[in-house]
Parts: sequence; structure tokens; C-alpha cells
Amino acid sequence: MSIPIRNIYYLLSYAWHLFEEQEEVLVAGQAGESEFNLLAYLLQRYTHLLLKKGLTQAYTSQTETIPGIKGKLNITATLQKDLLRQGKANCSYTQLSPDNLPNQLIKSTIQQVLTTPELSAALYKPLQVILNRFSAVHAISASPEDFRKASIQRYFNPYYYPVLSICELLKKQLLPTPGGDTYHYWSFLADEKQMAKLFEVFVRNFYRREQTIFKVKSEKIAWQLENEADAQLQYLPIMITDISLTSRTRQLIIDTKFYKSALQPHYDKQKLISGHLYQLFAYLKNQPVQQQVSPVEGILLYPVVQQELDLTYQLHGHRVNIKTINLNQPWPTIKTDLLQLIA
Repeated sequence: MSIPIRNIYYLLSYAWHLFEEQEEVLVAGQAGESEFNLLAYLLQRYTHLLLKKGLTQAYTSQTETIPGIKGKLNITATLQKDLLRQGKANCSYTQLSPDNLPNQLIKSTIQQVLTTPELSAALYKPLQVILNRFSAVHAISASPEDFRKASIQRYFNPYYYPVLSICELLKKQLLPTPGGDTYHYWSFLADEKQMAKLFEVFVRNFYRREQTIFKVKSEKIAWQLENEADAQLQYLPIMITDISLTSRTRQLIIDTKFYKSALQPHYDKQKLISGHLYQLFAYLKNQPVQQQVSPVEGILLYPVVQQELDLTYQLHGHRVNIKTINLNQPWPTIKTDLLQLIA
């Protein structure tokens, strides 16, 4: 699947709320046709904005030998080393420091990006300048759990959200060279699971931002059961929609699928993927219908890969559409097509 670099930027922008200003001209100039350099540019750009707002600081505990006394005096350590004769003492104290997990993740990501051969020369110096601003922060070997922990600290400063999102994606795609100190970039477009999540979040946030008729959310749907014995409920799969849209007169459920094809061969014919259709139908049949609202509608949405699809069925009173969206076209056309989808 071919997605132009500017359109990758828009997908990421909606997913990560990167809408402070119009940047597409800068993206075209800085990133060229490289997806890695697009991410590196966004890392540089939004870390720069973060630094202007100020890094989050937290109290850290330190124990060291210092002139005089500060905080708690460690008497045993001080006397053992005969520090008082030197006018010193071993003390434990706390102080505000930027050396915390979110900043450590940012620093370690920038360090890895700077050792990646694919990095544009035009981005090397700006990133090096930013790295120097993290001199009081230790770099760490980050794990997925570290990013989960850091997520609860993002909200001290809203600028952490896009920066840490970019860092997490880069960390997943930067592979160390065997026995070396450099990294190579592996395209996230080739990671179907990662792109499926990005596609889902992009579509959901697009509708949150670009229209005002529907309330937009992802929601959990309860099974409509006649016998709701607690001991048996645990065996039922959980139903969570990708995108639920609700207005005073309509309810829609959109299930996004980032697949290489929306069809699969069945003998000598092409058929819809049955599991996708069954999943959407289960959502429609179990979603309670609000008063004064027509039956819940469903949309299966795929990116265009081999062919475009625009199919409509009536299934047990529910309107079901199978649609494709072409991500390899000018952004204004993509925007129009997505809005037309729910018109």
C-alpha cells in the first residue's frame, strides 16, 4: 500500500493531536519522502515546543557527601569517614529535578535517532541541540512498560502526549545493529497491527474534530441476554467498538480494518471476509436502540489496496455498508470522502 508522506503526517496528526499550526509545507521540506525523517522532524518540532513550556520536574532523593549539612545528616556514614574534620557531611535530601521517566524516555529516543544512518543531515544538528537541553536527565533502556508508566505523567504538561507518542513509535521501529552502536529504522507501514491501530484512532479522532452532528466514542457493548447468570458471563467475548457515532436521529458503528485486502478468495470467486461481517453484525444486534432513533447502521471501512468497494446491504433491518477509503490521494479528497461516508 502506498501512502504519500504528507498523508502519513495527517494520519499521525489526528492520532496524536498535532494541530497547533499548519505544518504541511514544513513537513514537505524537512522530511522529503522518508517516513523515518518525518517522525524525526516531528520529534524535533514537538520536543522544541515542550522545552519552551518547560520540562516536568519531580522530587528525587539523593545521598552524597557535601560541604556543610543539607537535609538529613547520615551520622554513621559521616563519622566513619571522619568528614566533619573536613567541613563535610554525608546527607540525604530531596530536590526538584527533570530526571524523571518521561524525560528519560525522550532523551534515550533522541540519542538513538541520532545514531540512525537514515537520519537527514538537516535534522541532525537541531536534534543535537535539543539533546544538550537534557544534560540533567539520564538515558535509559526503555521498555513498553516504561511508556505505560509515563502515560500517567503526560498530563502535567499536554505537550508530553505527542512527544511520548512519537518516541514510543520510534522505539518500536528502531532496531540495533548487531555488535554496533547504531540503529536502523524499520517501516511501521509494514506492521499490520500497528497500522490497524493507527487507522482506527485516525478515523475516530477525524470525526471528533471535523463534524458536529454526532457524538463520537469507542464503547463497550453488552450482550443482550435472556439469562444473565454471572458465572457464565465471563466466557463471552468483550465487544468494544472502534467508532460509535450518535446523533438525535441516527446511530452508526464503524469498524475499521487495515488489511491487505477487503476480500478473500473462495473457490473461483472473491468474497467479503466473513469474520469481519459477523463481528459488526454482533455489534448491531446487541446495541440498544435509543428512542426516536432509526435502527443502528454499520460500516466496515478498509483502506484501498487492490480495488475500491462500495457495497450496501440490509441485514435484519440494519443498513450495512462496506466501504474503502483511498489514502493515496490528495488530503482534501480524503477528508471529503470520510465526511461523505457518514452523510
